Amino acid sequence: MHLFILPASHDFSFYLLPEARHFISTSFWGFILSAALLSTALIVVFNMIGLFSNKMRFVISISVVVALNLLIVLLNPLRSFDAHINEYKNIPGLQQADLSSPYLTGKLIVVDISKDATDSIDSLYYQLPANLKATKAEQVKTVIWNNCVNDAVATYSNGESDFQTTCTLSIIDQAKAAMVGQKEFIGPEPTGCSHYSSGTSNCYGGKPTKDELAYLLSLPQH
Repeated sequence: MHLFILPASHDFSFYLLPEARHFISTSFWGFILSAALLSTALIVVFNMIGLFSNKMRFVISISVVVALNLLIVLLNPLRSFDAHINEYKNIPGLQQADLSSPYLTGKLIVVDISKDATDSIDSLYYQLPANLKATKAEQVKTVIWNNCVNDAVATYSNGESDFQTTCTLSIIDQAKAAMVGQKEFIGPEPTGCSHYSSGTSNCYGGKPTKDELAYLLSLPQH
């Protein structure tokens, strides 16, 4: 399950995000939550234009949303990766090659191997350009591991903390079962956080996705 801020229930652009579609397709709670959001939006629209009775509004809204979510699940192109996730995370006979000359070959899949990962496909994958992004398992030639940890950079009297994320990106030539590159990236420091009272939450600066993407795009392709 991806961790991202869900939009307001009336924001139908949520369904245009590939992360959202994968979230809906691979998570039971993602399916239920998105259904609740969109059905609420439909009921509000029906109320505004005065269509149908209250009971019919509810029935039609739920039916439309469930049908839409099921369609998203069935048509999600990333479903082909599901049977290969363990293969990507545990590559038999993996060897470490010369890490000083990293390269990419073919198309990529980026998997999150962090200890507290909530989804197998890393958010960096969705930022890849079309010429690098594998859309089905048969296209994968390079596996990217993204291993991220959150380090506390400040702790407050109420027990909450600010965290900065450090990620280690590992590049694996799948055909050779060889790690051909590895680089560490440090995410931005958390900003705009408030810890003035109890009940506030920890603050995170976020992953260094922009820097990681720039690095991958700079590598030669074999």
